[in-house]
Amino acid sequence: MKDNIKKDTKSFYAYVRSQSKTKVKVGPLIGEFGSTITDSKEMAEVLNNYFSSVYMQEDTSSIPEPEQIFCGRDSDFLTHITIDSDTVKKKLEAVRPDKTPGPDQSSHQDYCRN
Repeated sequence: MKDNIKKDTKSFYAYVRSQSKTKVKVGPLIGEFGSTITDSKEMAEVLNNYFSSVYMQEDTSSIPEPEQIFCGRDSDFLTHITIDSDTVKKKLEAVRPDKTPGPDQSSHQDYCRN
């Protein structure tokens, strides 16, 4: 891999990541009464309690209806979809964990051409 880094930036960054020894960790945390918390489960509970206390419940009574963008015929609606575990497994096995999906640059107009 080292030989490719001058020509191939992908290999360069893969090499840099492989040499990184940094592990991001949470904690220890200071509890409500000043105690030090190092147990993962307890730290998760402390963080959950904190974030639950600072965020409020959203009022969902005034959410507008979504705009209808489907422009096909009623018979074109996807009503009978069959998904089997073999197909899902094949698709998941094909996913590259070192890649992330890019932004979708298409718009619904692209799908509504007559």
